[in-house]
Amino acid sequence: MIAFWGFIAIGVFSLTNDLCFNERWYSLQRGVSRYVIQSLLGTAFLTIVSAWAYFCFLRPARFGKLNAGRFASIVYTMVVSLRQGQSPSGVAVHFIATAGRCGVSPQMG
Repeated sequence: MIAFWGFIAIGVFSLTNDLCFNERWYSLQRGVSRYVIQSLLGTAFLTIVSAWAYFCFLRPARFGKLNAGRFASIVYTMVVSLRQGQSPSGVAVHFIATAGRCGVSPQMG
């Protein structure tokens, strides 16, 4: 999520920077050139991509057999509860509470 919003912010700042320089709206008095601003944005982009690659490919989260078994049993319990006529919202609350106790963090979003 951080990488997504970082990419959006860098893109917006980069386009705004190009627009300001092309329309001659640039107003900083200290002589910061367009190339310095673009290099800072490029460095931020490269940092986000490198961090994303590191955490996704080089050091991914580790899940053991015990976590997988617990997660499967929670999902099975949830499916069985839905078949028995329990409301979906009640099952979801139970799922989140149970997953938190056994170390599985469900993605909310």
